[in-house]
Amino acid sequence: MTDSPPDLDALRKQHGPLLDDSVVYALASDYDLTKSDEELAFIQLLEELNNGAAIHEAANDESSTADHSTTDHDSRTTPETDLSRRNIASATSEFSNLNLSTSGDSLDEDLEHLSEADKRKYLNDLFPGTGKDQINQVLSANGSLRGAIDELLNVAFISAYNHDSEDARPANQGIEAFAEELRSERGRKQKRRKNRTTDASRTNSASSLRTHTPANSNAWSNDEVNFICSRTTLRAQVVSSVYHSKGANLSRTIQELATREKTKLPTFAEADALVQAQVEALTEDFPNVSLSTIQALLHLAQNIPSATGELLEAMLARHDHVDDPVPHGKLNGVVQYTPLKIDESDHHFVPSPTSTTASSSINPYANHSHAASQAFSSASAAYRRGKSDRLMGGAAAYYAGLGHEHVRRARAETAAAADALVTSQSSHNMIDLHGVSVSDAVRIARSGTTAWWEGLGDARYIGGSSNRGSFQIVTGVGTHSRNNAPRIGPAVARSLMNEGWKVEVGRGEMYVTGKARR
Repeated sequence: MTDSPPDLDALRKQHGPLLDDSVVYALASDYDLTKSDEELAFIQLLEELNNGAAIHEAANDESSTADHSTTDHDSRTTPETDLSRRNIASATSEFSNLNLSTSGDSLDEDLEHLSEADKRKYLNDLFPGTGKDQINQVLSANGSLRGAIDELLNVAFISAYNHDSEDARPANQGIEAFAEELRSERGRKQKRRKNRTTDASRTNSASSLRTHTPANSNAWSNDEVNFICSRTTLRAQVVSSVYHSKGANLSRTIQELATREKTKLPTFAEADALVQAQVEALTEDFPNVSLSTIQALLHLAQNIPSATGELLEAMLARHDHVDDPVPHGKLNGVVQYTPLKIDESDHHFVPSPTSTTASSSINPYANHSHAASQAFSSASAAYRRGKSDRLMGGAAAYYAGLGHEHVRRARAETAAAADALVTSQSSHNMIDLHGVSVSDAVRIARSGTTAWWEGLGDARYIGGSSNRGSFQIVTGVGTHSRNNAPRIGPAVARSLMNEGWKVEVGRGEMYVTGKARR
């Protein structure tokens, strides 16, 4: 027992500097701080929430599945509701702590005792796409193997992004694309207007409407070429050549690229079992496309089913904006409406699928996040009123508990959504982690690798990695991350290596070949 309750402000500064004052006071109402055991429990709670808030601030930009659903609501909050945002940030990120340093201490100690030659061999096996001279230079500069691994991981993924950006740099879309064309066209016109007569200026002005069409077509064509390059390994020059030879038609361009790729690949019956499984899965969504065409596009897309599906959708869609003939007998540029045909015998109203699913498919994470935000706001208001009304202390505790329950449910919904997304774009020995946060990606990669390894059965101990194959993990190169810096790839690779897996880091992907010898 202590003589007097401790100073809450001092406790907050020491154990929860990232937490709001109102949160600390609201949580303190649940504890009798004159008792030493409850004071320790309260301090432990503050430290856990503070750690979660710190982790969330570092990894907040990685959430690509749930953060956008609450942007509009958060933009309308007032400074008074900052308490709710901090509570949700701290509570929802409790599962983000990877604790990678502690899980791999024993592995680090074993690796650091290797000789210099063994360290270089280990790094060469881990980064087969990196030159030996660069590996030796990084190892010499860092001194430790762990530091060299961290630097080479960043170099591998950043160089992959730079390689992609040179071949398929995203073009401006929408207004920006057309504005650039108009600015360049306007500059050329102004130069031509100098030393021209009035009649020549009028002639140029009269033909200005016709000059907009090629500008728009150029903006569209650049966008479609980049669409193909961003989903395949083809260079922009190759795609652009085929695209223009096919009349700037996206559908026929993809068909031609698939036809060329067929000649370089074995038949479907001779293909790898994994490729056959991926092709058959895509056939369910595209039954009218031949197996050889799907196999060719899958190979161009680096065996990524999601990218292959987007190419197939574009190939089957109509892109006739360039080849449409100029209509005769009608006004050009005027919208022509098709007469509406109404069957008077049928008066049943069929609701639009979009309208019915829009309200019913609201992200459950957003629902629970909004409920948690309201609960924490109510807890904060009740605590402030508790200074004059003791009964409001119980209300503050109730609303705080309700908010934490909604946070727990939101976290579960987010994990379930990430699992469903990855499952839909993965196979038995490949997972695609596009579209999930860093913490979910690390969790799914761990469980997926373990499931693959256990599914091998006795094959784990018979022969080498060439007999049992490998487990592919597609992470991407960080195109959608802040500053285009890869985060999922390095985090997943470090986590798996710390757990003792043999990992080969590639371009936007990695392969797990087995357990590392300890």
